[in-house]
Amino acid sequence: MRYIGLDLSMRATGVVVLDDEGSVIKRMRIGWKDSCATVHQRIAYFDKVSLAVSSLVADIAVENDCLHEIAIAVEDYATHGPGDPTIGPELGAIVRLRLVKHPRLHEISATSLKKFACGKGNATKDVIMLEVYKRWGFDCNGDNNLADAYVLARMVRAAYLLDNTLTAAQREALDKAGLGKN
Repeated sequence: MRYIGLDLSMRATGVVVLDDEGSVIKRMRIGWKDSCATVHQRIAYFDKVSLAVSSLVADIAVENDCLHEIAIAVEDYATHGPGDPTIGPELGAIVRLRLVKHPRLHEISATSLKKFACGKGNATKDVIMLEVYKRWGFDCNGDNNLADAYVLARMVRAAYLLDNTLTAAQREALDKAGLGKN
């Protein structure tokens, strides 16, 4: 099986793919250099991200002429900061429309992600990046989107492999995300 973590963002979307052993087989950052101030710029970015993600998922499912089952974890819609509060959900909806055909598509809250990575649900982005490196040795090169995507992939992998080495906080995070008994 392949486990995919997606951290959708208007600045840069992080994608991490793990195999059954937990090794990273793909990591990518889908970014945008231009402003997304106009409707045309936003739609171009949404199209770029959704096509890249759906193409990657299709490629992973049929990697090296082998069919792989996939499980996908995408970060749930976040609370909105400054700017247009509809932009993030628009991107999320477009990507989800491309992925909804996959039966193992899961949404995970930021709180559950943080608790799984750090043991508490209110960790900062810097703490998450540090914990990802300390716990799993994954160097996200200072990119919090990749760190979040990595944790999401770890979470869905732990759920489907029924990992019995999890901490109590990690089990609670999976339960809260609805992944406790897959």
